[in-house]
Formats: sequence, structure tokens, C-alpha cells
Amino acid sequence: MSAVGILRTLIASYLIATLGATALAKFKNRRVSSVGILREKVIPARVAPAIIITVALAEFLLATLLMLGAEPVATGFAAAALFVLFAGYRLMVAVRTRSLMCSCAGTIRTDPASLPAVVGAILACLIMAALACMLVFLGQPDGYPVNLLAIAAWTAPLASLVMSARPGLGGSNIDNL
Repeated sequence: MSAVGILRTLIASYLIATLGATALAKFKNRRVSSVGILREKVIPARVAPAIIITVALAEFLLATLLMLGAEPVATGFAAAALFVLFAGYRLMVAVRTRSLMCSCAGTIRTDPASLPAVVGAILACLIMAALACMLVFLGQPDGYPVNLLAIAAWTAPLASLVMSARPGLGGSNIDNL
């Protein structure tokens, strides 16, 4: 267990939790996400549901591969590519609508597209892409017990989804993860 291995696991766990949570939110709230995409005016309406499911599957697959430590080079670069594509998409939405819209988490959020807001949104995506690329150069994932953090990061969004679906646990009014 090295400091580099712990750093790698922390980065991977952050990306796993982010990708897993947004994937499951898209699955659970795909109608809301479809409405958000329609408002963003970048993707045609007839393919929006398929795009949402495809992106959600890709996010969940990447989260799972990161958690397992499978194919770390391909998985790291694929995750980085997804974040770069999302940065480009956010920029296109801002240019077309003069707003920063996001329906990633299953709710629609709209903010004015000021220069600092757009730069911040793009920078956030690019930082996540850089973190995914860093995984490629930080070597193989450490094993037990450090990998338990990655497993917990993968499990947390699933547990949240299950808990939000159970009546009597406060989840009946939850719209997203």
C-alpha cells in the first residue's frame, strides 16, 4: 500500500461515485432528463431517450470498470473522453441557449451563461477528464484493503437508489439521487 496507490484509489473512487450517481439518476429520471435535453436544443428529440440510456450505460460501465480495476488504461482514457465530450456539449448548450443547463442528475437546472459560469462548468469537466487521465499514469490499482473504498464508492449510488425507492424511508418525495 503506497501513497500513490492511495491517491489512485481516491481519484478512482471520486470518479466511480460521480459516474455511478449520474448514470443511475439518468435511468431513474429518464423522462426529466429527456425534457432537459430537448430544452438544450443540441440533440434531436427523437434520439434523446436513446442518448440518455446510452450515456447512462456508458457511465455505469465505466464506474464498474474503474471499481474493478479492469483495463485501467482503456478505462481511464474512455472516462476522460466522456468528460471532454461533456465539456464540449456544455459549451454548445451555453452558446445555443445563453444558459448553462444540466439534467445529469435527473433534475433540470438552468443558470445564466455568464463567462465565469461557462468557464467554471467547462473547467469542472476538464478537471474530471484530467483525473481520469491521471489514473492511467498512476499504475495498477492497489488491492485489499484500499480497494474497499472503490467498492464503497460504487455501492453508494446503488444504495441511495434502493433507499429512495423504499416507502417510509423518506424516499417517496425524492426526485433524484
